[in-house]
Amino acid sequence: MLDIVELKRSKGFLRTVLDNITSALFIVDSDVRIQGINDSFKALFHKEEDQVVGELCGNAIGCVFTIAEGKDCGTTENCKECNLRSSILGALTKEIPTYREKLVRSFQIQDRMISKYFFYSAKHVDYKGEKMVLIVIDDLTKIETQRIRLEDLNSDFLAIFSKLREGVVLVEEDGKVSLLNHTAVRLIGKKEKSLLKNHWEKLFSFDDNDVTKIQTLLSQSSETDERITTHVETDESQRYCIDIEVKNDPRDFKRKILFLYDMSEIYDLRRQLDEKARFEDLVGKSAPMQIIFQQIQNLAKVDATVLIQGETGTGKELVALAIHNLSLRRDEAFIPVNCGSFNESMIASQLFGHKRGAFTGAVADQPGVFETANGGTLFLDEIGEIPLNLQPSLLRALQEKEITKLGEAKPRKANVRLVAATNQDLFKKVSEGTFRSDLMYRIQVAIIQLPPLRERSEDIPLLISYFLDSLQAATGKEVKEVNVQAMRMLMAYNWPGNVRELRNALEWAVINCTASVLAPEDFPAYIVPTQRPIHDEIPAVFDKDKFKRQRLIDALEKSNGNRAEAARILGIGRTTLYRQLKKFNLLPPD
Repeated sequence: MLDIVELKRSKGFLRTVLDNITSALFIVDSDVRIQGINDSFKALFHKEEDQVVGELCGNAIGCVFTIAEGKDCGTTENCKECNLRSSILGALTKEIPTYREKLVRSFQIQDRMISKYFFYSAKHVDYKGEKMVLIVIDDLTKIETQRIRLEDLNSDFLAIFSKLREGVVLVEEDGKVSLLNHTAVRLIGKKEKSLLKNHWEKLFSFDDNDVTKIQTLLSQSSETDERITTHVETDESQRYCIDIEVKNDPRDFKRKILFLYDMSEIYDLRRQLDEKARFEDLVGKSAPMQIIFQQIQNLAKVDATVLIQGETGTGKELVALAIHNLSLRRDEAFIPVNCGSFNESMIASQLFGHKRGAFTGAVADQPGVFETANGGTLFLDEIGEIPLNLQPSLLRALQEKEITKLGEAKPRKANVRLVAATNQDLFKKVSEGTFRSDLMYRIQVAIIQLPPLRERSEDIPLLISYFLDSLQAATGKEVKEVNVQAMRMLMAYNWPGNVRELRNALEWAVINCTASVLAPEDFPAYIVPTQRPIHDEIPAVFDKDKFKRQRLIDALEKSNGNRAEAARILGIGRTTLYRQLKKFNLLPPD
């Protein structure tokens, strides 16, 4: 038999335990009257023990629980319809040893309505031969509120996710798709159910090259900013241009996220801009080049002689070819001739041809370029290099449309349209007595003045893209762009050799590079010497002669002193090279 003191101590210990349980506890008898509560009950329902003990549970608790058919359990009769009453009765009869239910109830506490979420259980208890029921109530309000909030956030996320303009595809470790949004479904052009749980390779009709590139990105442990551009066609024959980017799932790096960017509109705009920026083989969207394009179109409609002026490398021959291709002579020959490359003693034979025996070494009849170009267009580049004693014959060929071969007395008809070009000041040459004024006026019926590249620097990115496309095919290297530092460097350089120099620099860089993106170190060192800072804009002061002299020195070094090779590197004739070497005191002493 327990000692009275010990019993009191045990009851005190038990009471302390019950009061420190976080769940609200209360005991009801067979009449559903409360017989005892713990401290957690008091805190949950804001009731003291003397307010509830002996009271019907409905009256004491304030109808906290969900009631069948919407009735409150304020009376014993109504309690027959109460879920709590049913659970208590079930526990009392041991038909339901433990009854559990989750419920919600709104009620007023201290002049404000609040919603409470509960989980309660009822368990049969025998105490001194009397049947009672222990009710355990857990307040799930915070947890339930958080759950509802999470559900709301999830709904918000799914709504935003479905409306993203970018397609998003979640790929599991085994390569199967577990999630994708509406944009991805649209770009893929198939039903969403047919895509889930399928391997990503089945999303699009990828070619083998694209599959290999995507596999490479998926296999990388670290993220990159690299994008893959591909063109796809859906089952509804809708075509898209898509950029694909791969990122790690931040929750699990073994899973990957494919981001699909619809570039179709941008691609179409680029194509339209490219069409506007490309005219025949000329490239440029700047205002000066748009004027040149219009001049070419106008001059192609007539048969007048044209003089194209501009610095070396500005594309004079391309302009001449464009005029020919758009003219009525397009089906006949286009013959380009660099007058600076002719041997001075043989230039008459090259232009007009010769008969057998006309001079020593003339072992057969030879047509000149005028005869070869008959009916078509003759392009005479560096026309300022024509010797003075030959200029009357050239003037006669232009005025009379006829030529006389060396060693032949009878003139021949030569129906040729002349397009000439020069990088020299012909007025100055006339004043110096090295060029006939009548010939000058005869060849400059129409004049096209080509701008140097430094005056249309906005065309540089477009030219770079154009040249890199052709260089990829020529070199077999997939180099598609230059990085930001290299682009800034190329934009800052003055390009004394103009477009030809830019093209040569890019070719050199593509050959030297080891990556798919060109960096400053891939380009020739003379473009931006290490001692000169790179500026975002072209310097206002530009020493043209200094750059020309340095270009000559670089070309001679590359060719190991071979002047013919140096002239080829610079894209000029040997006569012009000799004259420039003499001008800049680069000829060896006699």
